[in-house]
Amino acid sequence: MTESDSQRWWGDFEVPLERWACWRIGPMTLWARPSPGEWRLAWHSEEDPLMDSMTIANPADGEPKSDELELARFALESVDGGLRLTPRLADLSVIVRPETALWIPPGQRTVLYVGTAVWIGINCSGSGHPKLIELPTFRPSDTWFGGNTRVGELCYASRTKARTQIELLGKVPHRAITPVELVNLGIDTLNVEQLRIPVRALSLYEADDRLWTDGIRFTREEGSRNAEFDIPKASKHLPKARVKIAEPVEPLRRKSVVEAFGSLFS
Repeated sequence: MTESDSQRWWGDFEVPLERWACWRIGPMTLWARPSPGEWRLAWHSEEDPLMDSMTIANPADGEPKSDELELARFALESVDGGLRLTPRLADLSVIVRPETALWIPPGQRTVLYVGTAVWIGINCSGSGHPKLIELPTFRPSDTWFGGNTRVGELCYASRTKARTQIELLGKVPHRAITPVELVNLGIDTLNVEQLRIPVRALSLYEADDRLWTDGIRFTREEGSRNAEFDIPKASKHLPKARVKIAEPVEPLRRKSVVEAFGSLFS
């Protein structure tokens, strides 16, 4: 079995017919087996969202066995033994809550490096790259973001270490890092209890053996409970030598104002 790059879990992989291959990507374990006319997939995620294990396309002895396994078969006209795995950002915005309380004094700014779980796009690597399925490496719980049940949106909820130094995050293979700039131009201290990361508006990159997204910025104006949100075109907090993997699903067309600042940082 071969993979496109031994340092990455994504790329094109060759799996012999009637043989199982196994990937471990953070908390997720994925098995795949090609047979004449079909692919068989099996997967399971552990409860710890910050597991950092990684193995790539290892041959598996026998059938995958677990009472918690999810199984699926995909019928195809032709199976050539190739599989393509691609990182994808979550299909909903992610509300992240720092593990430790964070306060930003008046007139100060900071950057937080926030990690969110990625999904795995699974395609055949042959002609046309037919899509099989997209799976979360770890599916966060659902939450509602907004002032009430009629105004807002369904999101995922996640805890984060929200480090101010990227070196303190370590390298977790199944999470994408978003640099979040916070600018407090108000006259009082800002208590950051939660952040909405609009991942569908962000591009996805690889650099330094990590996955990254575009950087984002929230600016709280003086005398306002609102915040201006934008995606800087050239964030200084991203690695310079990065390679784009995916375009945003819902690109941000212009800067926007968060009307209820308290529902963003409450």
